[in-house]
Amino acid sequence: MITKTNVKSKNKIKVKFVLEANSSYKTVELLGLNNDWQNGLALKKRKDGAFYTEVELNPNESHSFKYRINGDTWLEEPVGATCGNCDCHVDDGFGGKNSVIHT
Repeated sequence: MITKTNVKSKNKIKVKFVLEANSSYKTVELLGLNNDWQNGLALKKRKDGAFYTEVELNPNESHSFKYRINGDTWLEEPVGATCGNCDCHVDDGFGGKNSVIHT
């Protein structure tokens, strides 16, 4: 799930990413924001088993991203504005999809 909050004092959008608990997930990274597909941002594990992180992004931009699970499995966020998920998917150029959020 993704939530976006306007931080007017910084002219930024705070985006919180939460990936539901799954017993097979040992590590989860977020990649692609600001076109950084090399340096993953590690998500922290909550007591309920879900993984989360928060980032601040510039407003009025689009950001592609994916989750990397356990260092080798790629996962996109489901689409669905009513569910608080990503805004859409785009082809990733490798036969898969990237998730996209609009700030």
